[in-house]
Amino acid sequence: MKIDVEIAGEILQFTEVPGFKDGIYTVEIKNMDSQTRQQQKSLFLWMKMIANTLNRENIPTTQLLKAEIQWTPEKVKYMLVQPLLEALFGTKSTTKVPKHDFDVLIDTLTKVLGERDIQVPAFPSIKEKEAK
Repeated sequence: MKIDVEIAGEILQFTEVPGFKDGIYTVEIKNMDSQTRQQQKSLFLWMKMIANTLNRENIPTTQLLKAEIQWTPEKVKYMLVQPLLEALFGTKSTTKVPKHDFDVLIDTLTKVLGERDIQVPAFPSIKEKEAK
């Protein structure tokens, strides 16, 4: 069940919740400023697309890193995305990045790879998915 609440004057305010009886309930409060589940899924899909592009173009990891490996979405995450997250936002977790800053991550990685003449796929969007 989803219950909307409002914070006004630093006070959490609930609206009346029909169907609840008097009692004690546990409420989990999440920071809704972090990116959405759809953004996280899109990021993973994009990392997979980047890995496929890097492998298709035969770009060795030694061109970007110091070890030669086959690219996977996880390696893109740990070797490219997480270091950028740490540099940009001081965290290694995408869940700690506010959704309004999510584009900064995407734009920065696209720029970094573009400076090395690596054309990455466009970031996946719902509009493109619905068009297919």
